[in-house]
Parts: sequence; C-alpha cells; structure tokens
Amino acid sequence: MDFTIGPSPTHQIVFNRYDAAQFPKFKSVFEQVPNQGAFSLLAQPPEEAARAVVMENRSDKDVTAFRYEWLMTDQHSKVRKRTVSCDSYQLEDRRAVLRAKERKLISRLGGCG
Repeated sequence: MDFTIGPSPTHQIVFNRYDAAQFPKFKSVFEQVPNQGAFSLLAQPPEEAARAVVMENRSDKDVTAFRYEWLMTDQHSKVRKRTVSCDSYQLEDRRAVLRAKERKLISRLGGCG
C-alpha cells in the first residue's frame, strides 16, 4: 500500500502519519471493542490506522475551517477522489474545528469529527 501525505501548509499546522506510540490519545479509535454503544460508531477498523493522519495545530490561533482530499487508486489505476470540508460557518454557535495547540485525527472513513 502506498500512502503519501502532502506537505504541511505552514510550520504551525503540521500533518503526520498516525503512530499509536506518538499519538496514544487516538489509539482507542482503532481498537475493536464489542458492545460499546455510541463509542462503537466512532471506532474504525484496525487496518485504517495505517492510513490515518494527525493534524496538529501548533499555533496560538484556532483553525476555523479546513478542507482535505483523499485520492485512492484501485488495482485498475482508476483514481477516486473524496473531498471533506470542515467548518462551523453555517451554525449559529460558531466554533473552531481545531483549537490552538490541539490535534485532530483524520482518517479515510471519518469526516470532520
């Protein structure tokens, strides 16, 4: 499996491959635990951990919106593109999608979560 992350847009917003040792906060997302109610809706198959990315906001400002794309090539070289946009501009209570100094897990199966 080839998996490439594009360059980070700035030194303040950094993207890294997910690594359970480096980002233990997200480890439980990829652990399959039966009968966990609502949490099981957030869980992802363990094999998705190899394709997950952690977005890290190293700045002192919140991120209010971002957009990312997954480009997936199948065995026949057909490319599928999935674009995800994250913001709260349509909500009455606008809030950051990634607060200052925090991290967000981004996966192929997830959305803005």
